Amino acid sequence: MRAGLPEFYARAVDDIRRGRVKSSSESVLYALSLLLRALQREKDLALFAALATEIVRSRPTSALMLNMVREVLRAAVASVERGLDEVFAAVEERRSELEKTLQDHVARAALIAEKRLEDGDVVLTNTYSVFVKRTVLSAVKSGKKLSVVVAESRPGGEGAELAAELADAGVPTQLVVDSAVRFIMREVDKVLVGSEAIAANGANINKVGTSLIALAAHEARVRVFVVASSLK
Repeated sequence: MRAGLPEFYARAVDDIRRGRVKSSSESVLYALSLLLRALQREKDLALFAALATEIVRSRPTSALMLNMVREVLRAAVASVERGLDEVFAAVEERRSELEKTLQDHVARAALIAEKRLEDGDVVLTNTYSVFVKRTVLSAVKSGKKLSVVVAESRPGGEGAELAAELADAGVPTQLVVDSAVRFIMREVDKVLVGSEAIAANGANINKVGTSLIALAAHEARVRVFVVASSLK
């Protein structure tokens, strides 16, 4: 067990920590469902609090995870004096609101970002981002013909998963090793990346290697766009 968590929850937290749940957004939705399950099935507020702590620790660079879990905890604390049933109801309601908000942010960000893409663009990205994926698919759905180059993003190789999903959706997609990014940048029109967190000064925190992509793009005079939620 991890930090005294029952085996099921310890394994679930480990899945988040090791990146088995792919993107920042999907990890958050998974985490919120996990917290709700813990309340519903275990009926243990101490476990709920411990699980929330371990979830945040499992993905320390994710501002979205911290912000969403904090909102759920606030809902729980505000209703704790009214009993466990009220806590569960409050957490369930807040989880539903947050999930809807996040999905709305994905849709709106994609709609804004896809307007930056032009018909015929070659787009380069890395790792696995729900926001980037939605942007590309939104642009293609609007009639733009795009091709996408995805850096594999070691050590996790999340880029390979994004490349496979885009290819399955009918988008011409090329998977390249991370070290090939500078070489292939000469063929790229736009760079799209996601985000784990956005600092107060506007700096983007993302998968290791993203800054090297940005430097290669700057050298080649290719514009870089970050597609993310203001919740980050």
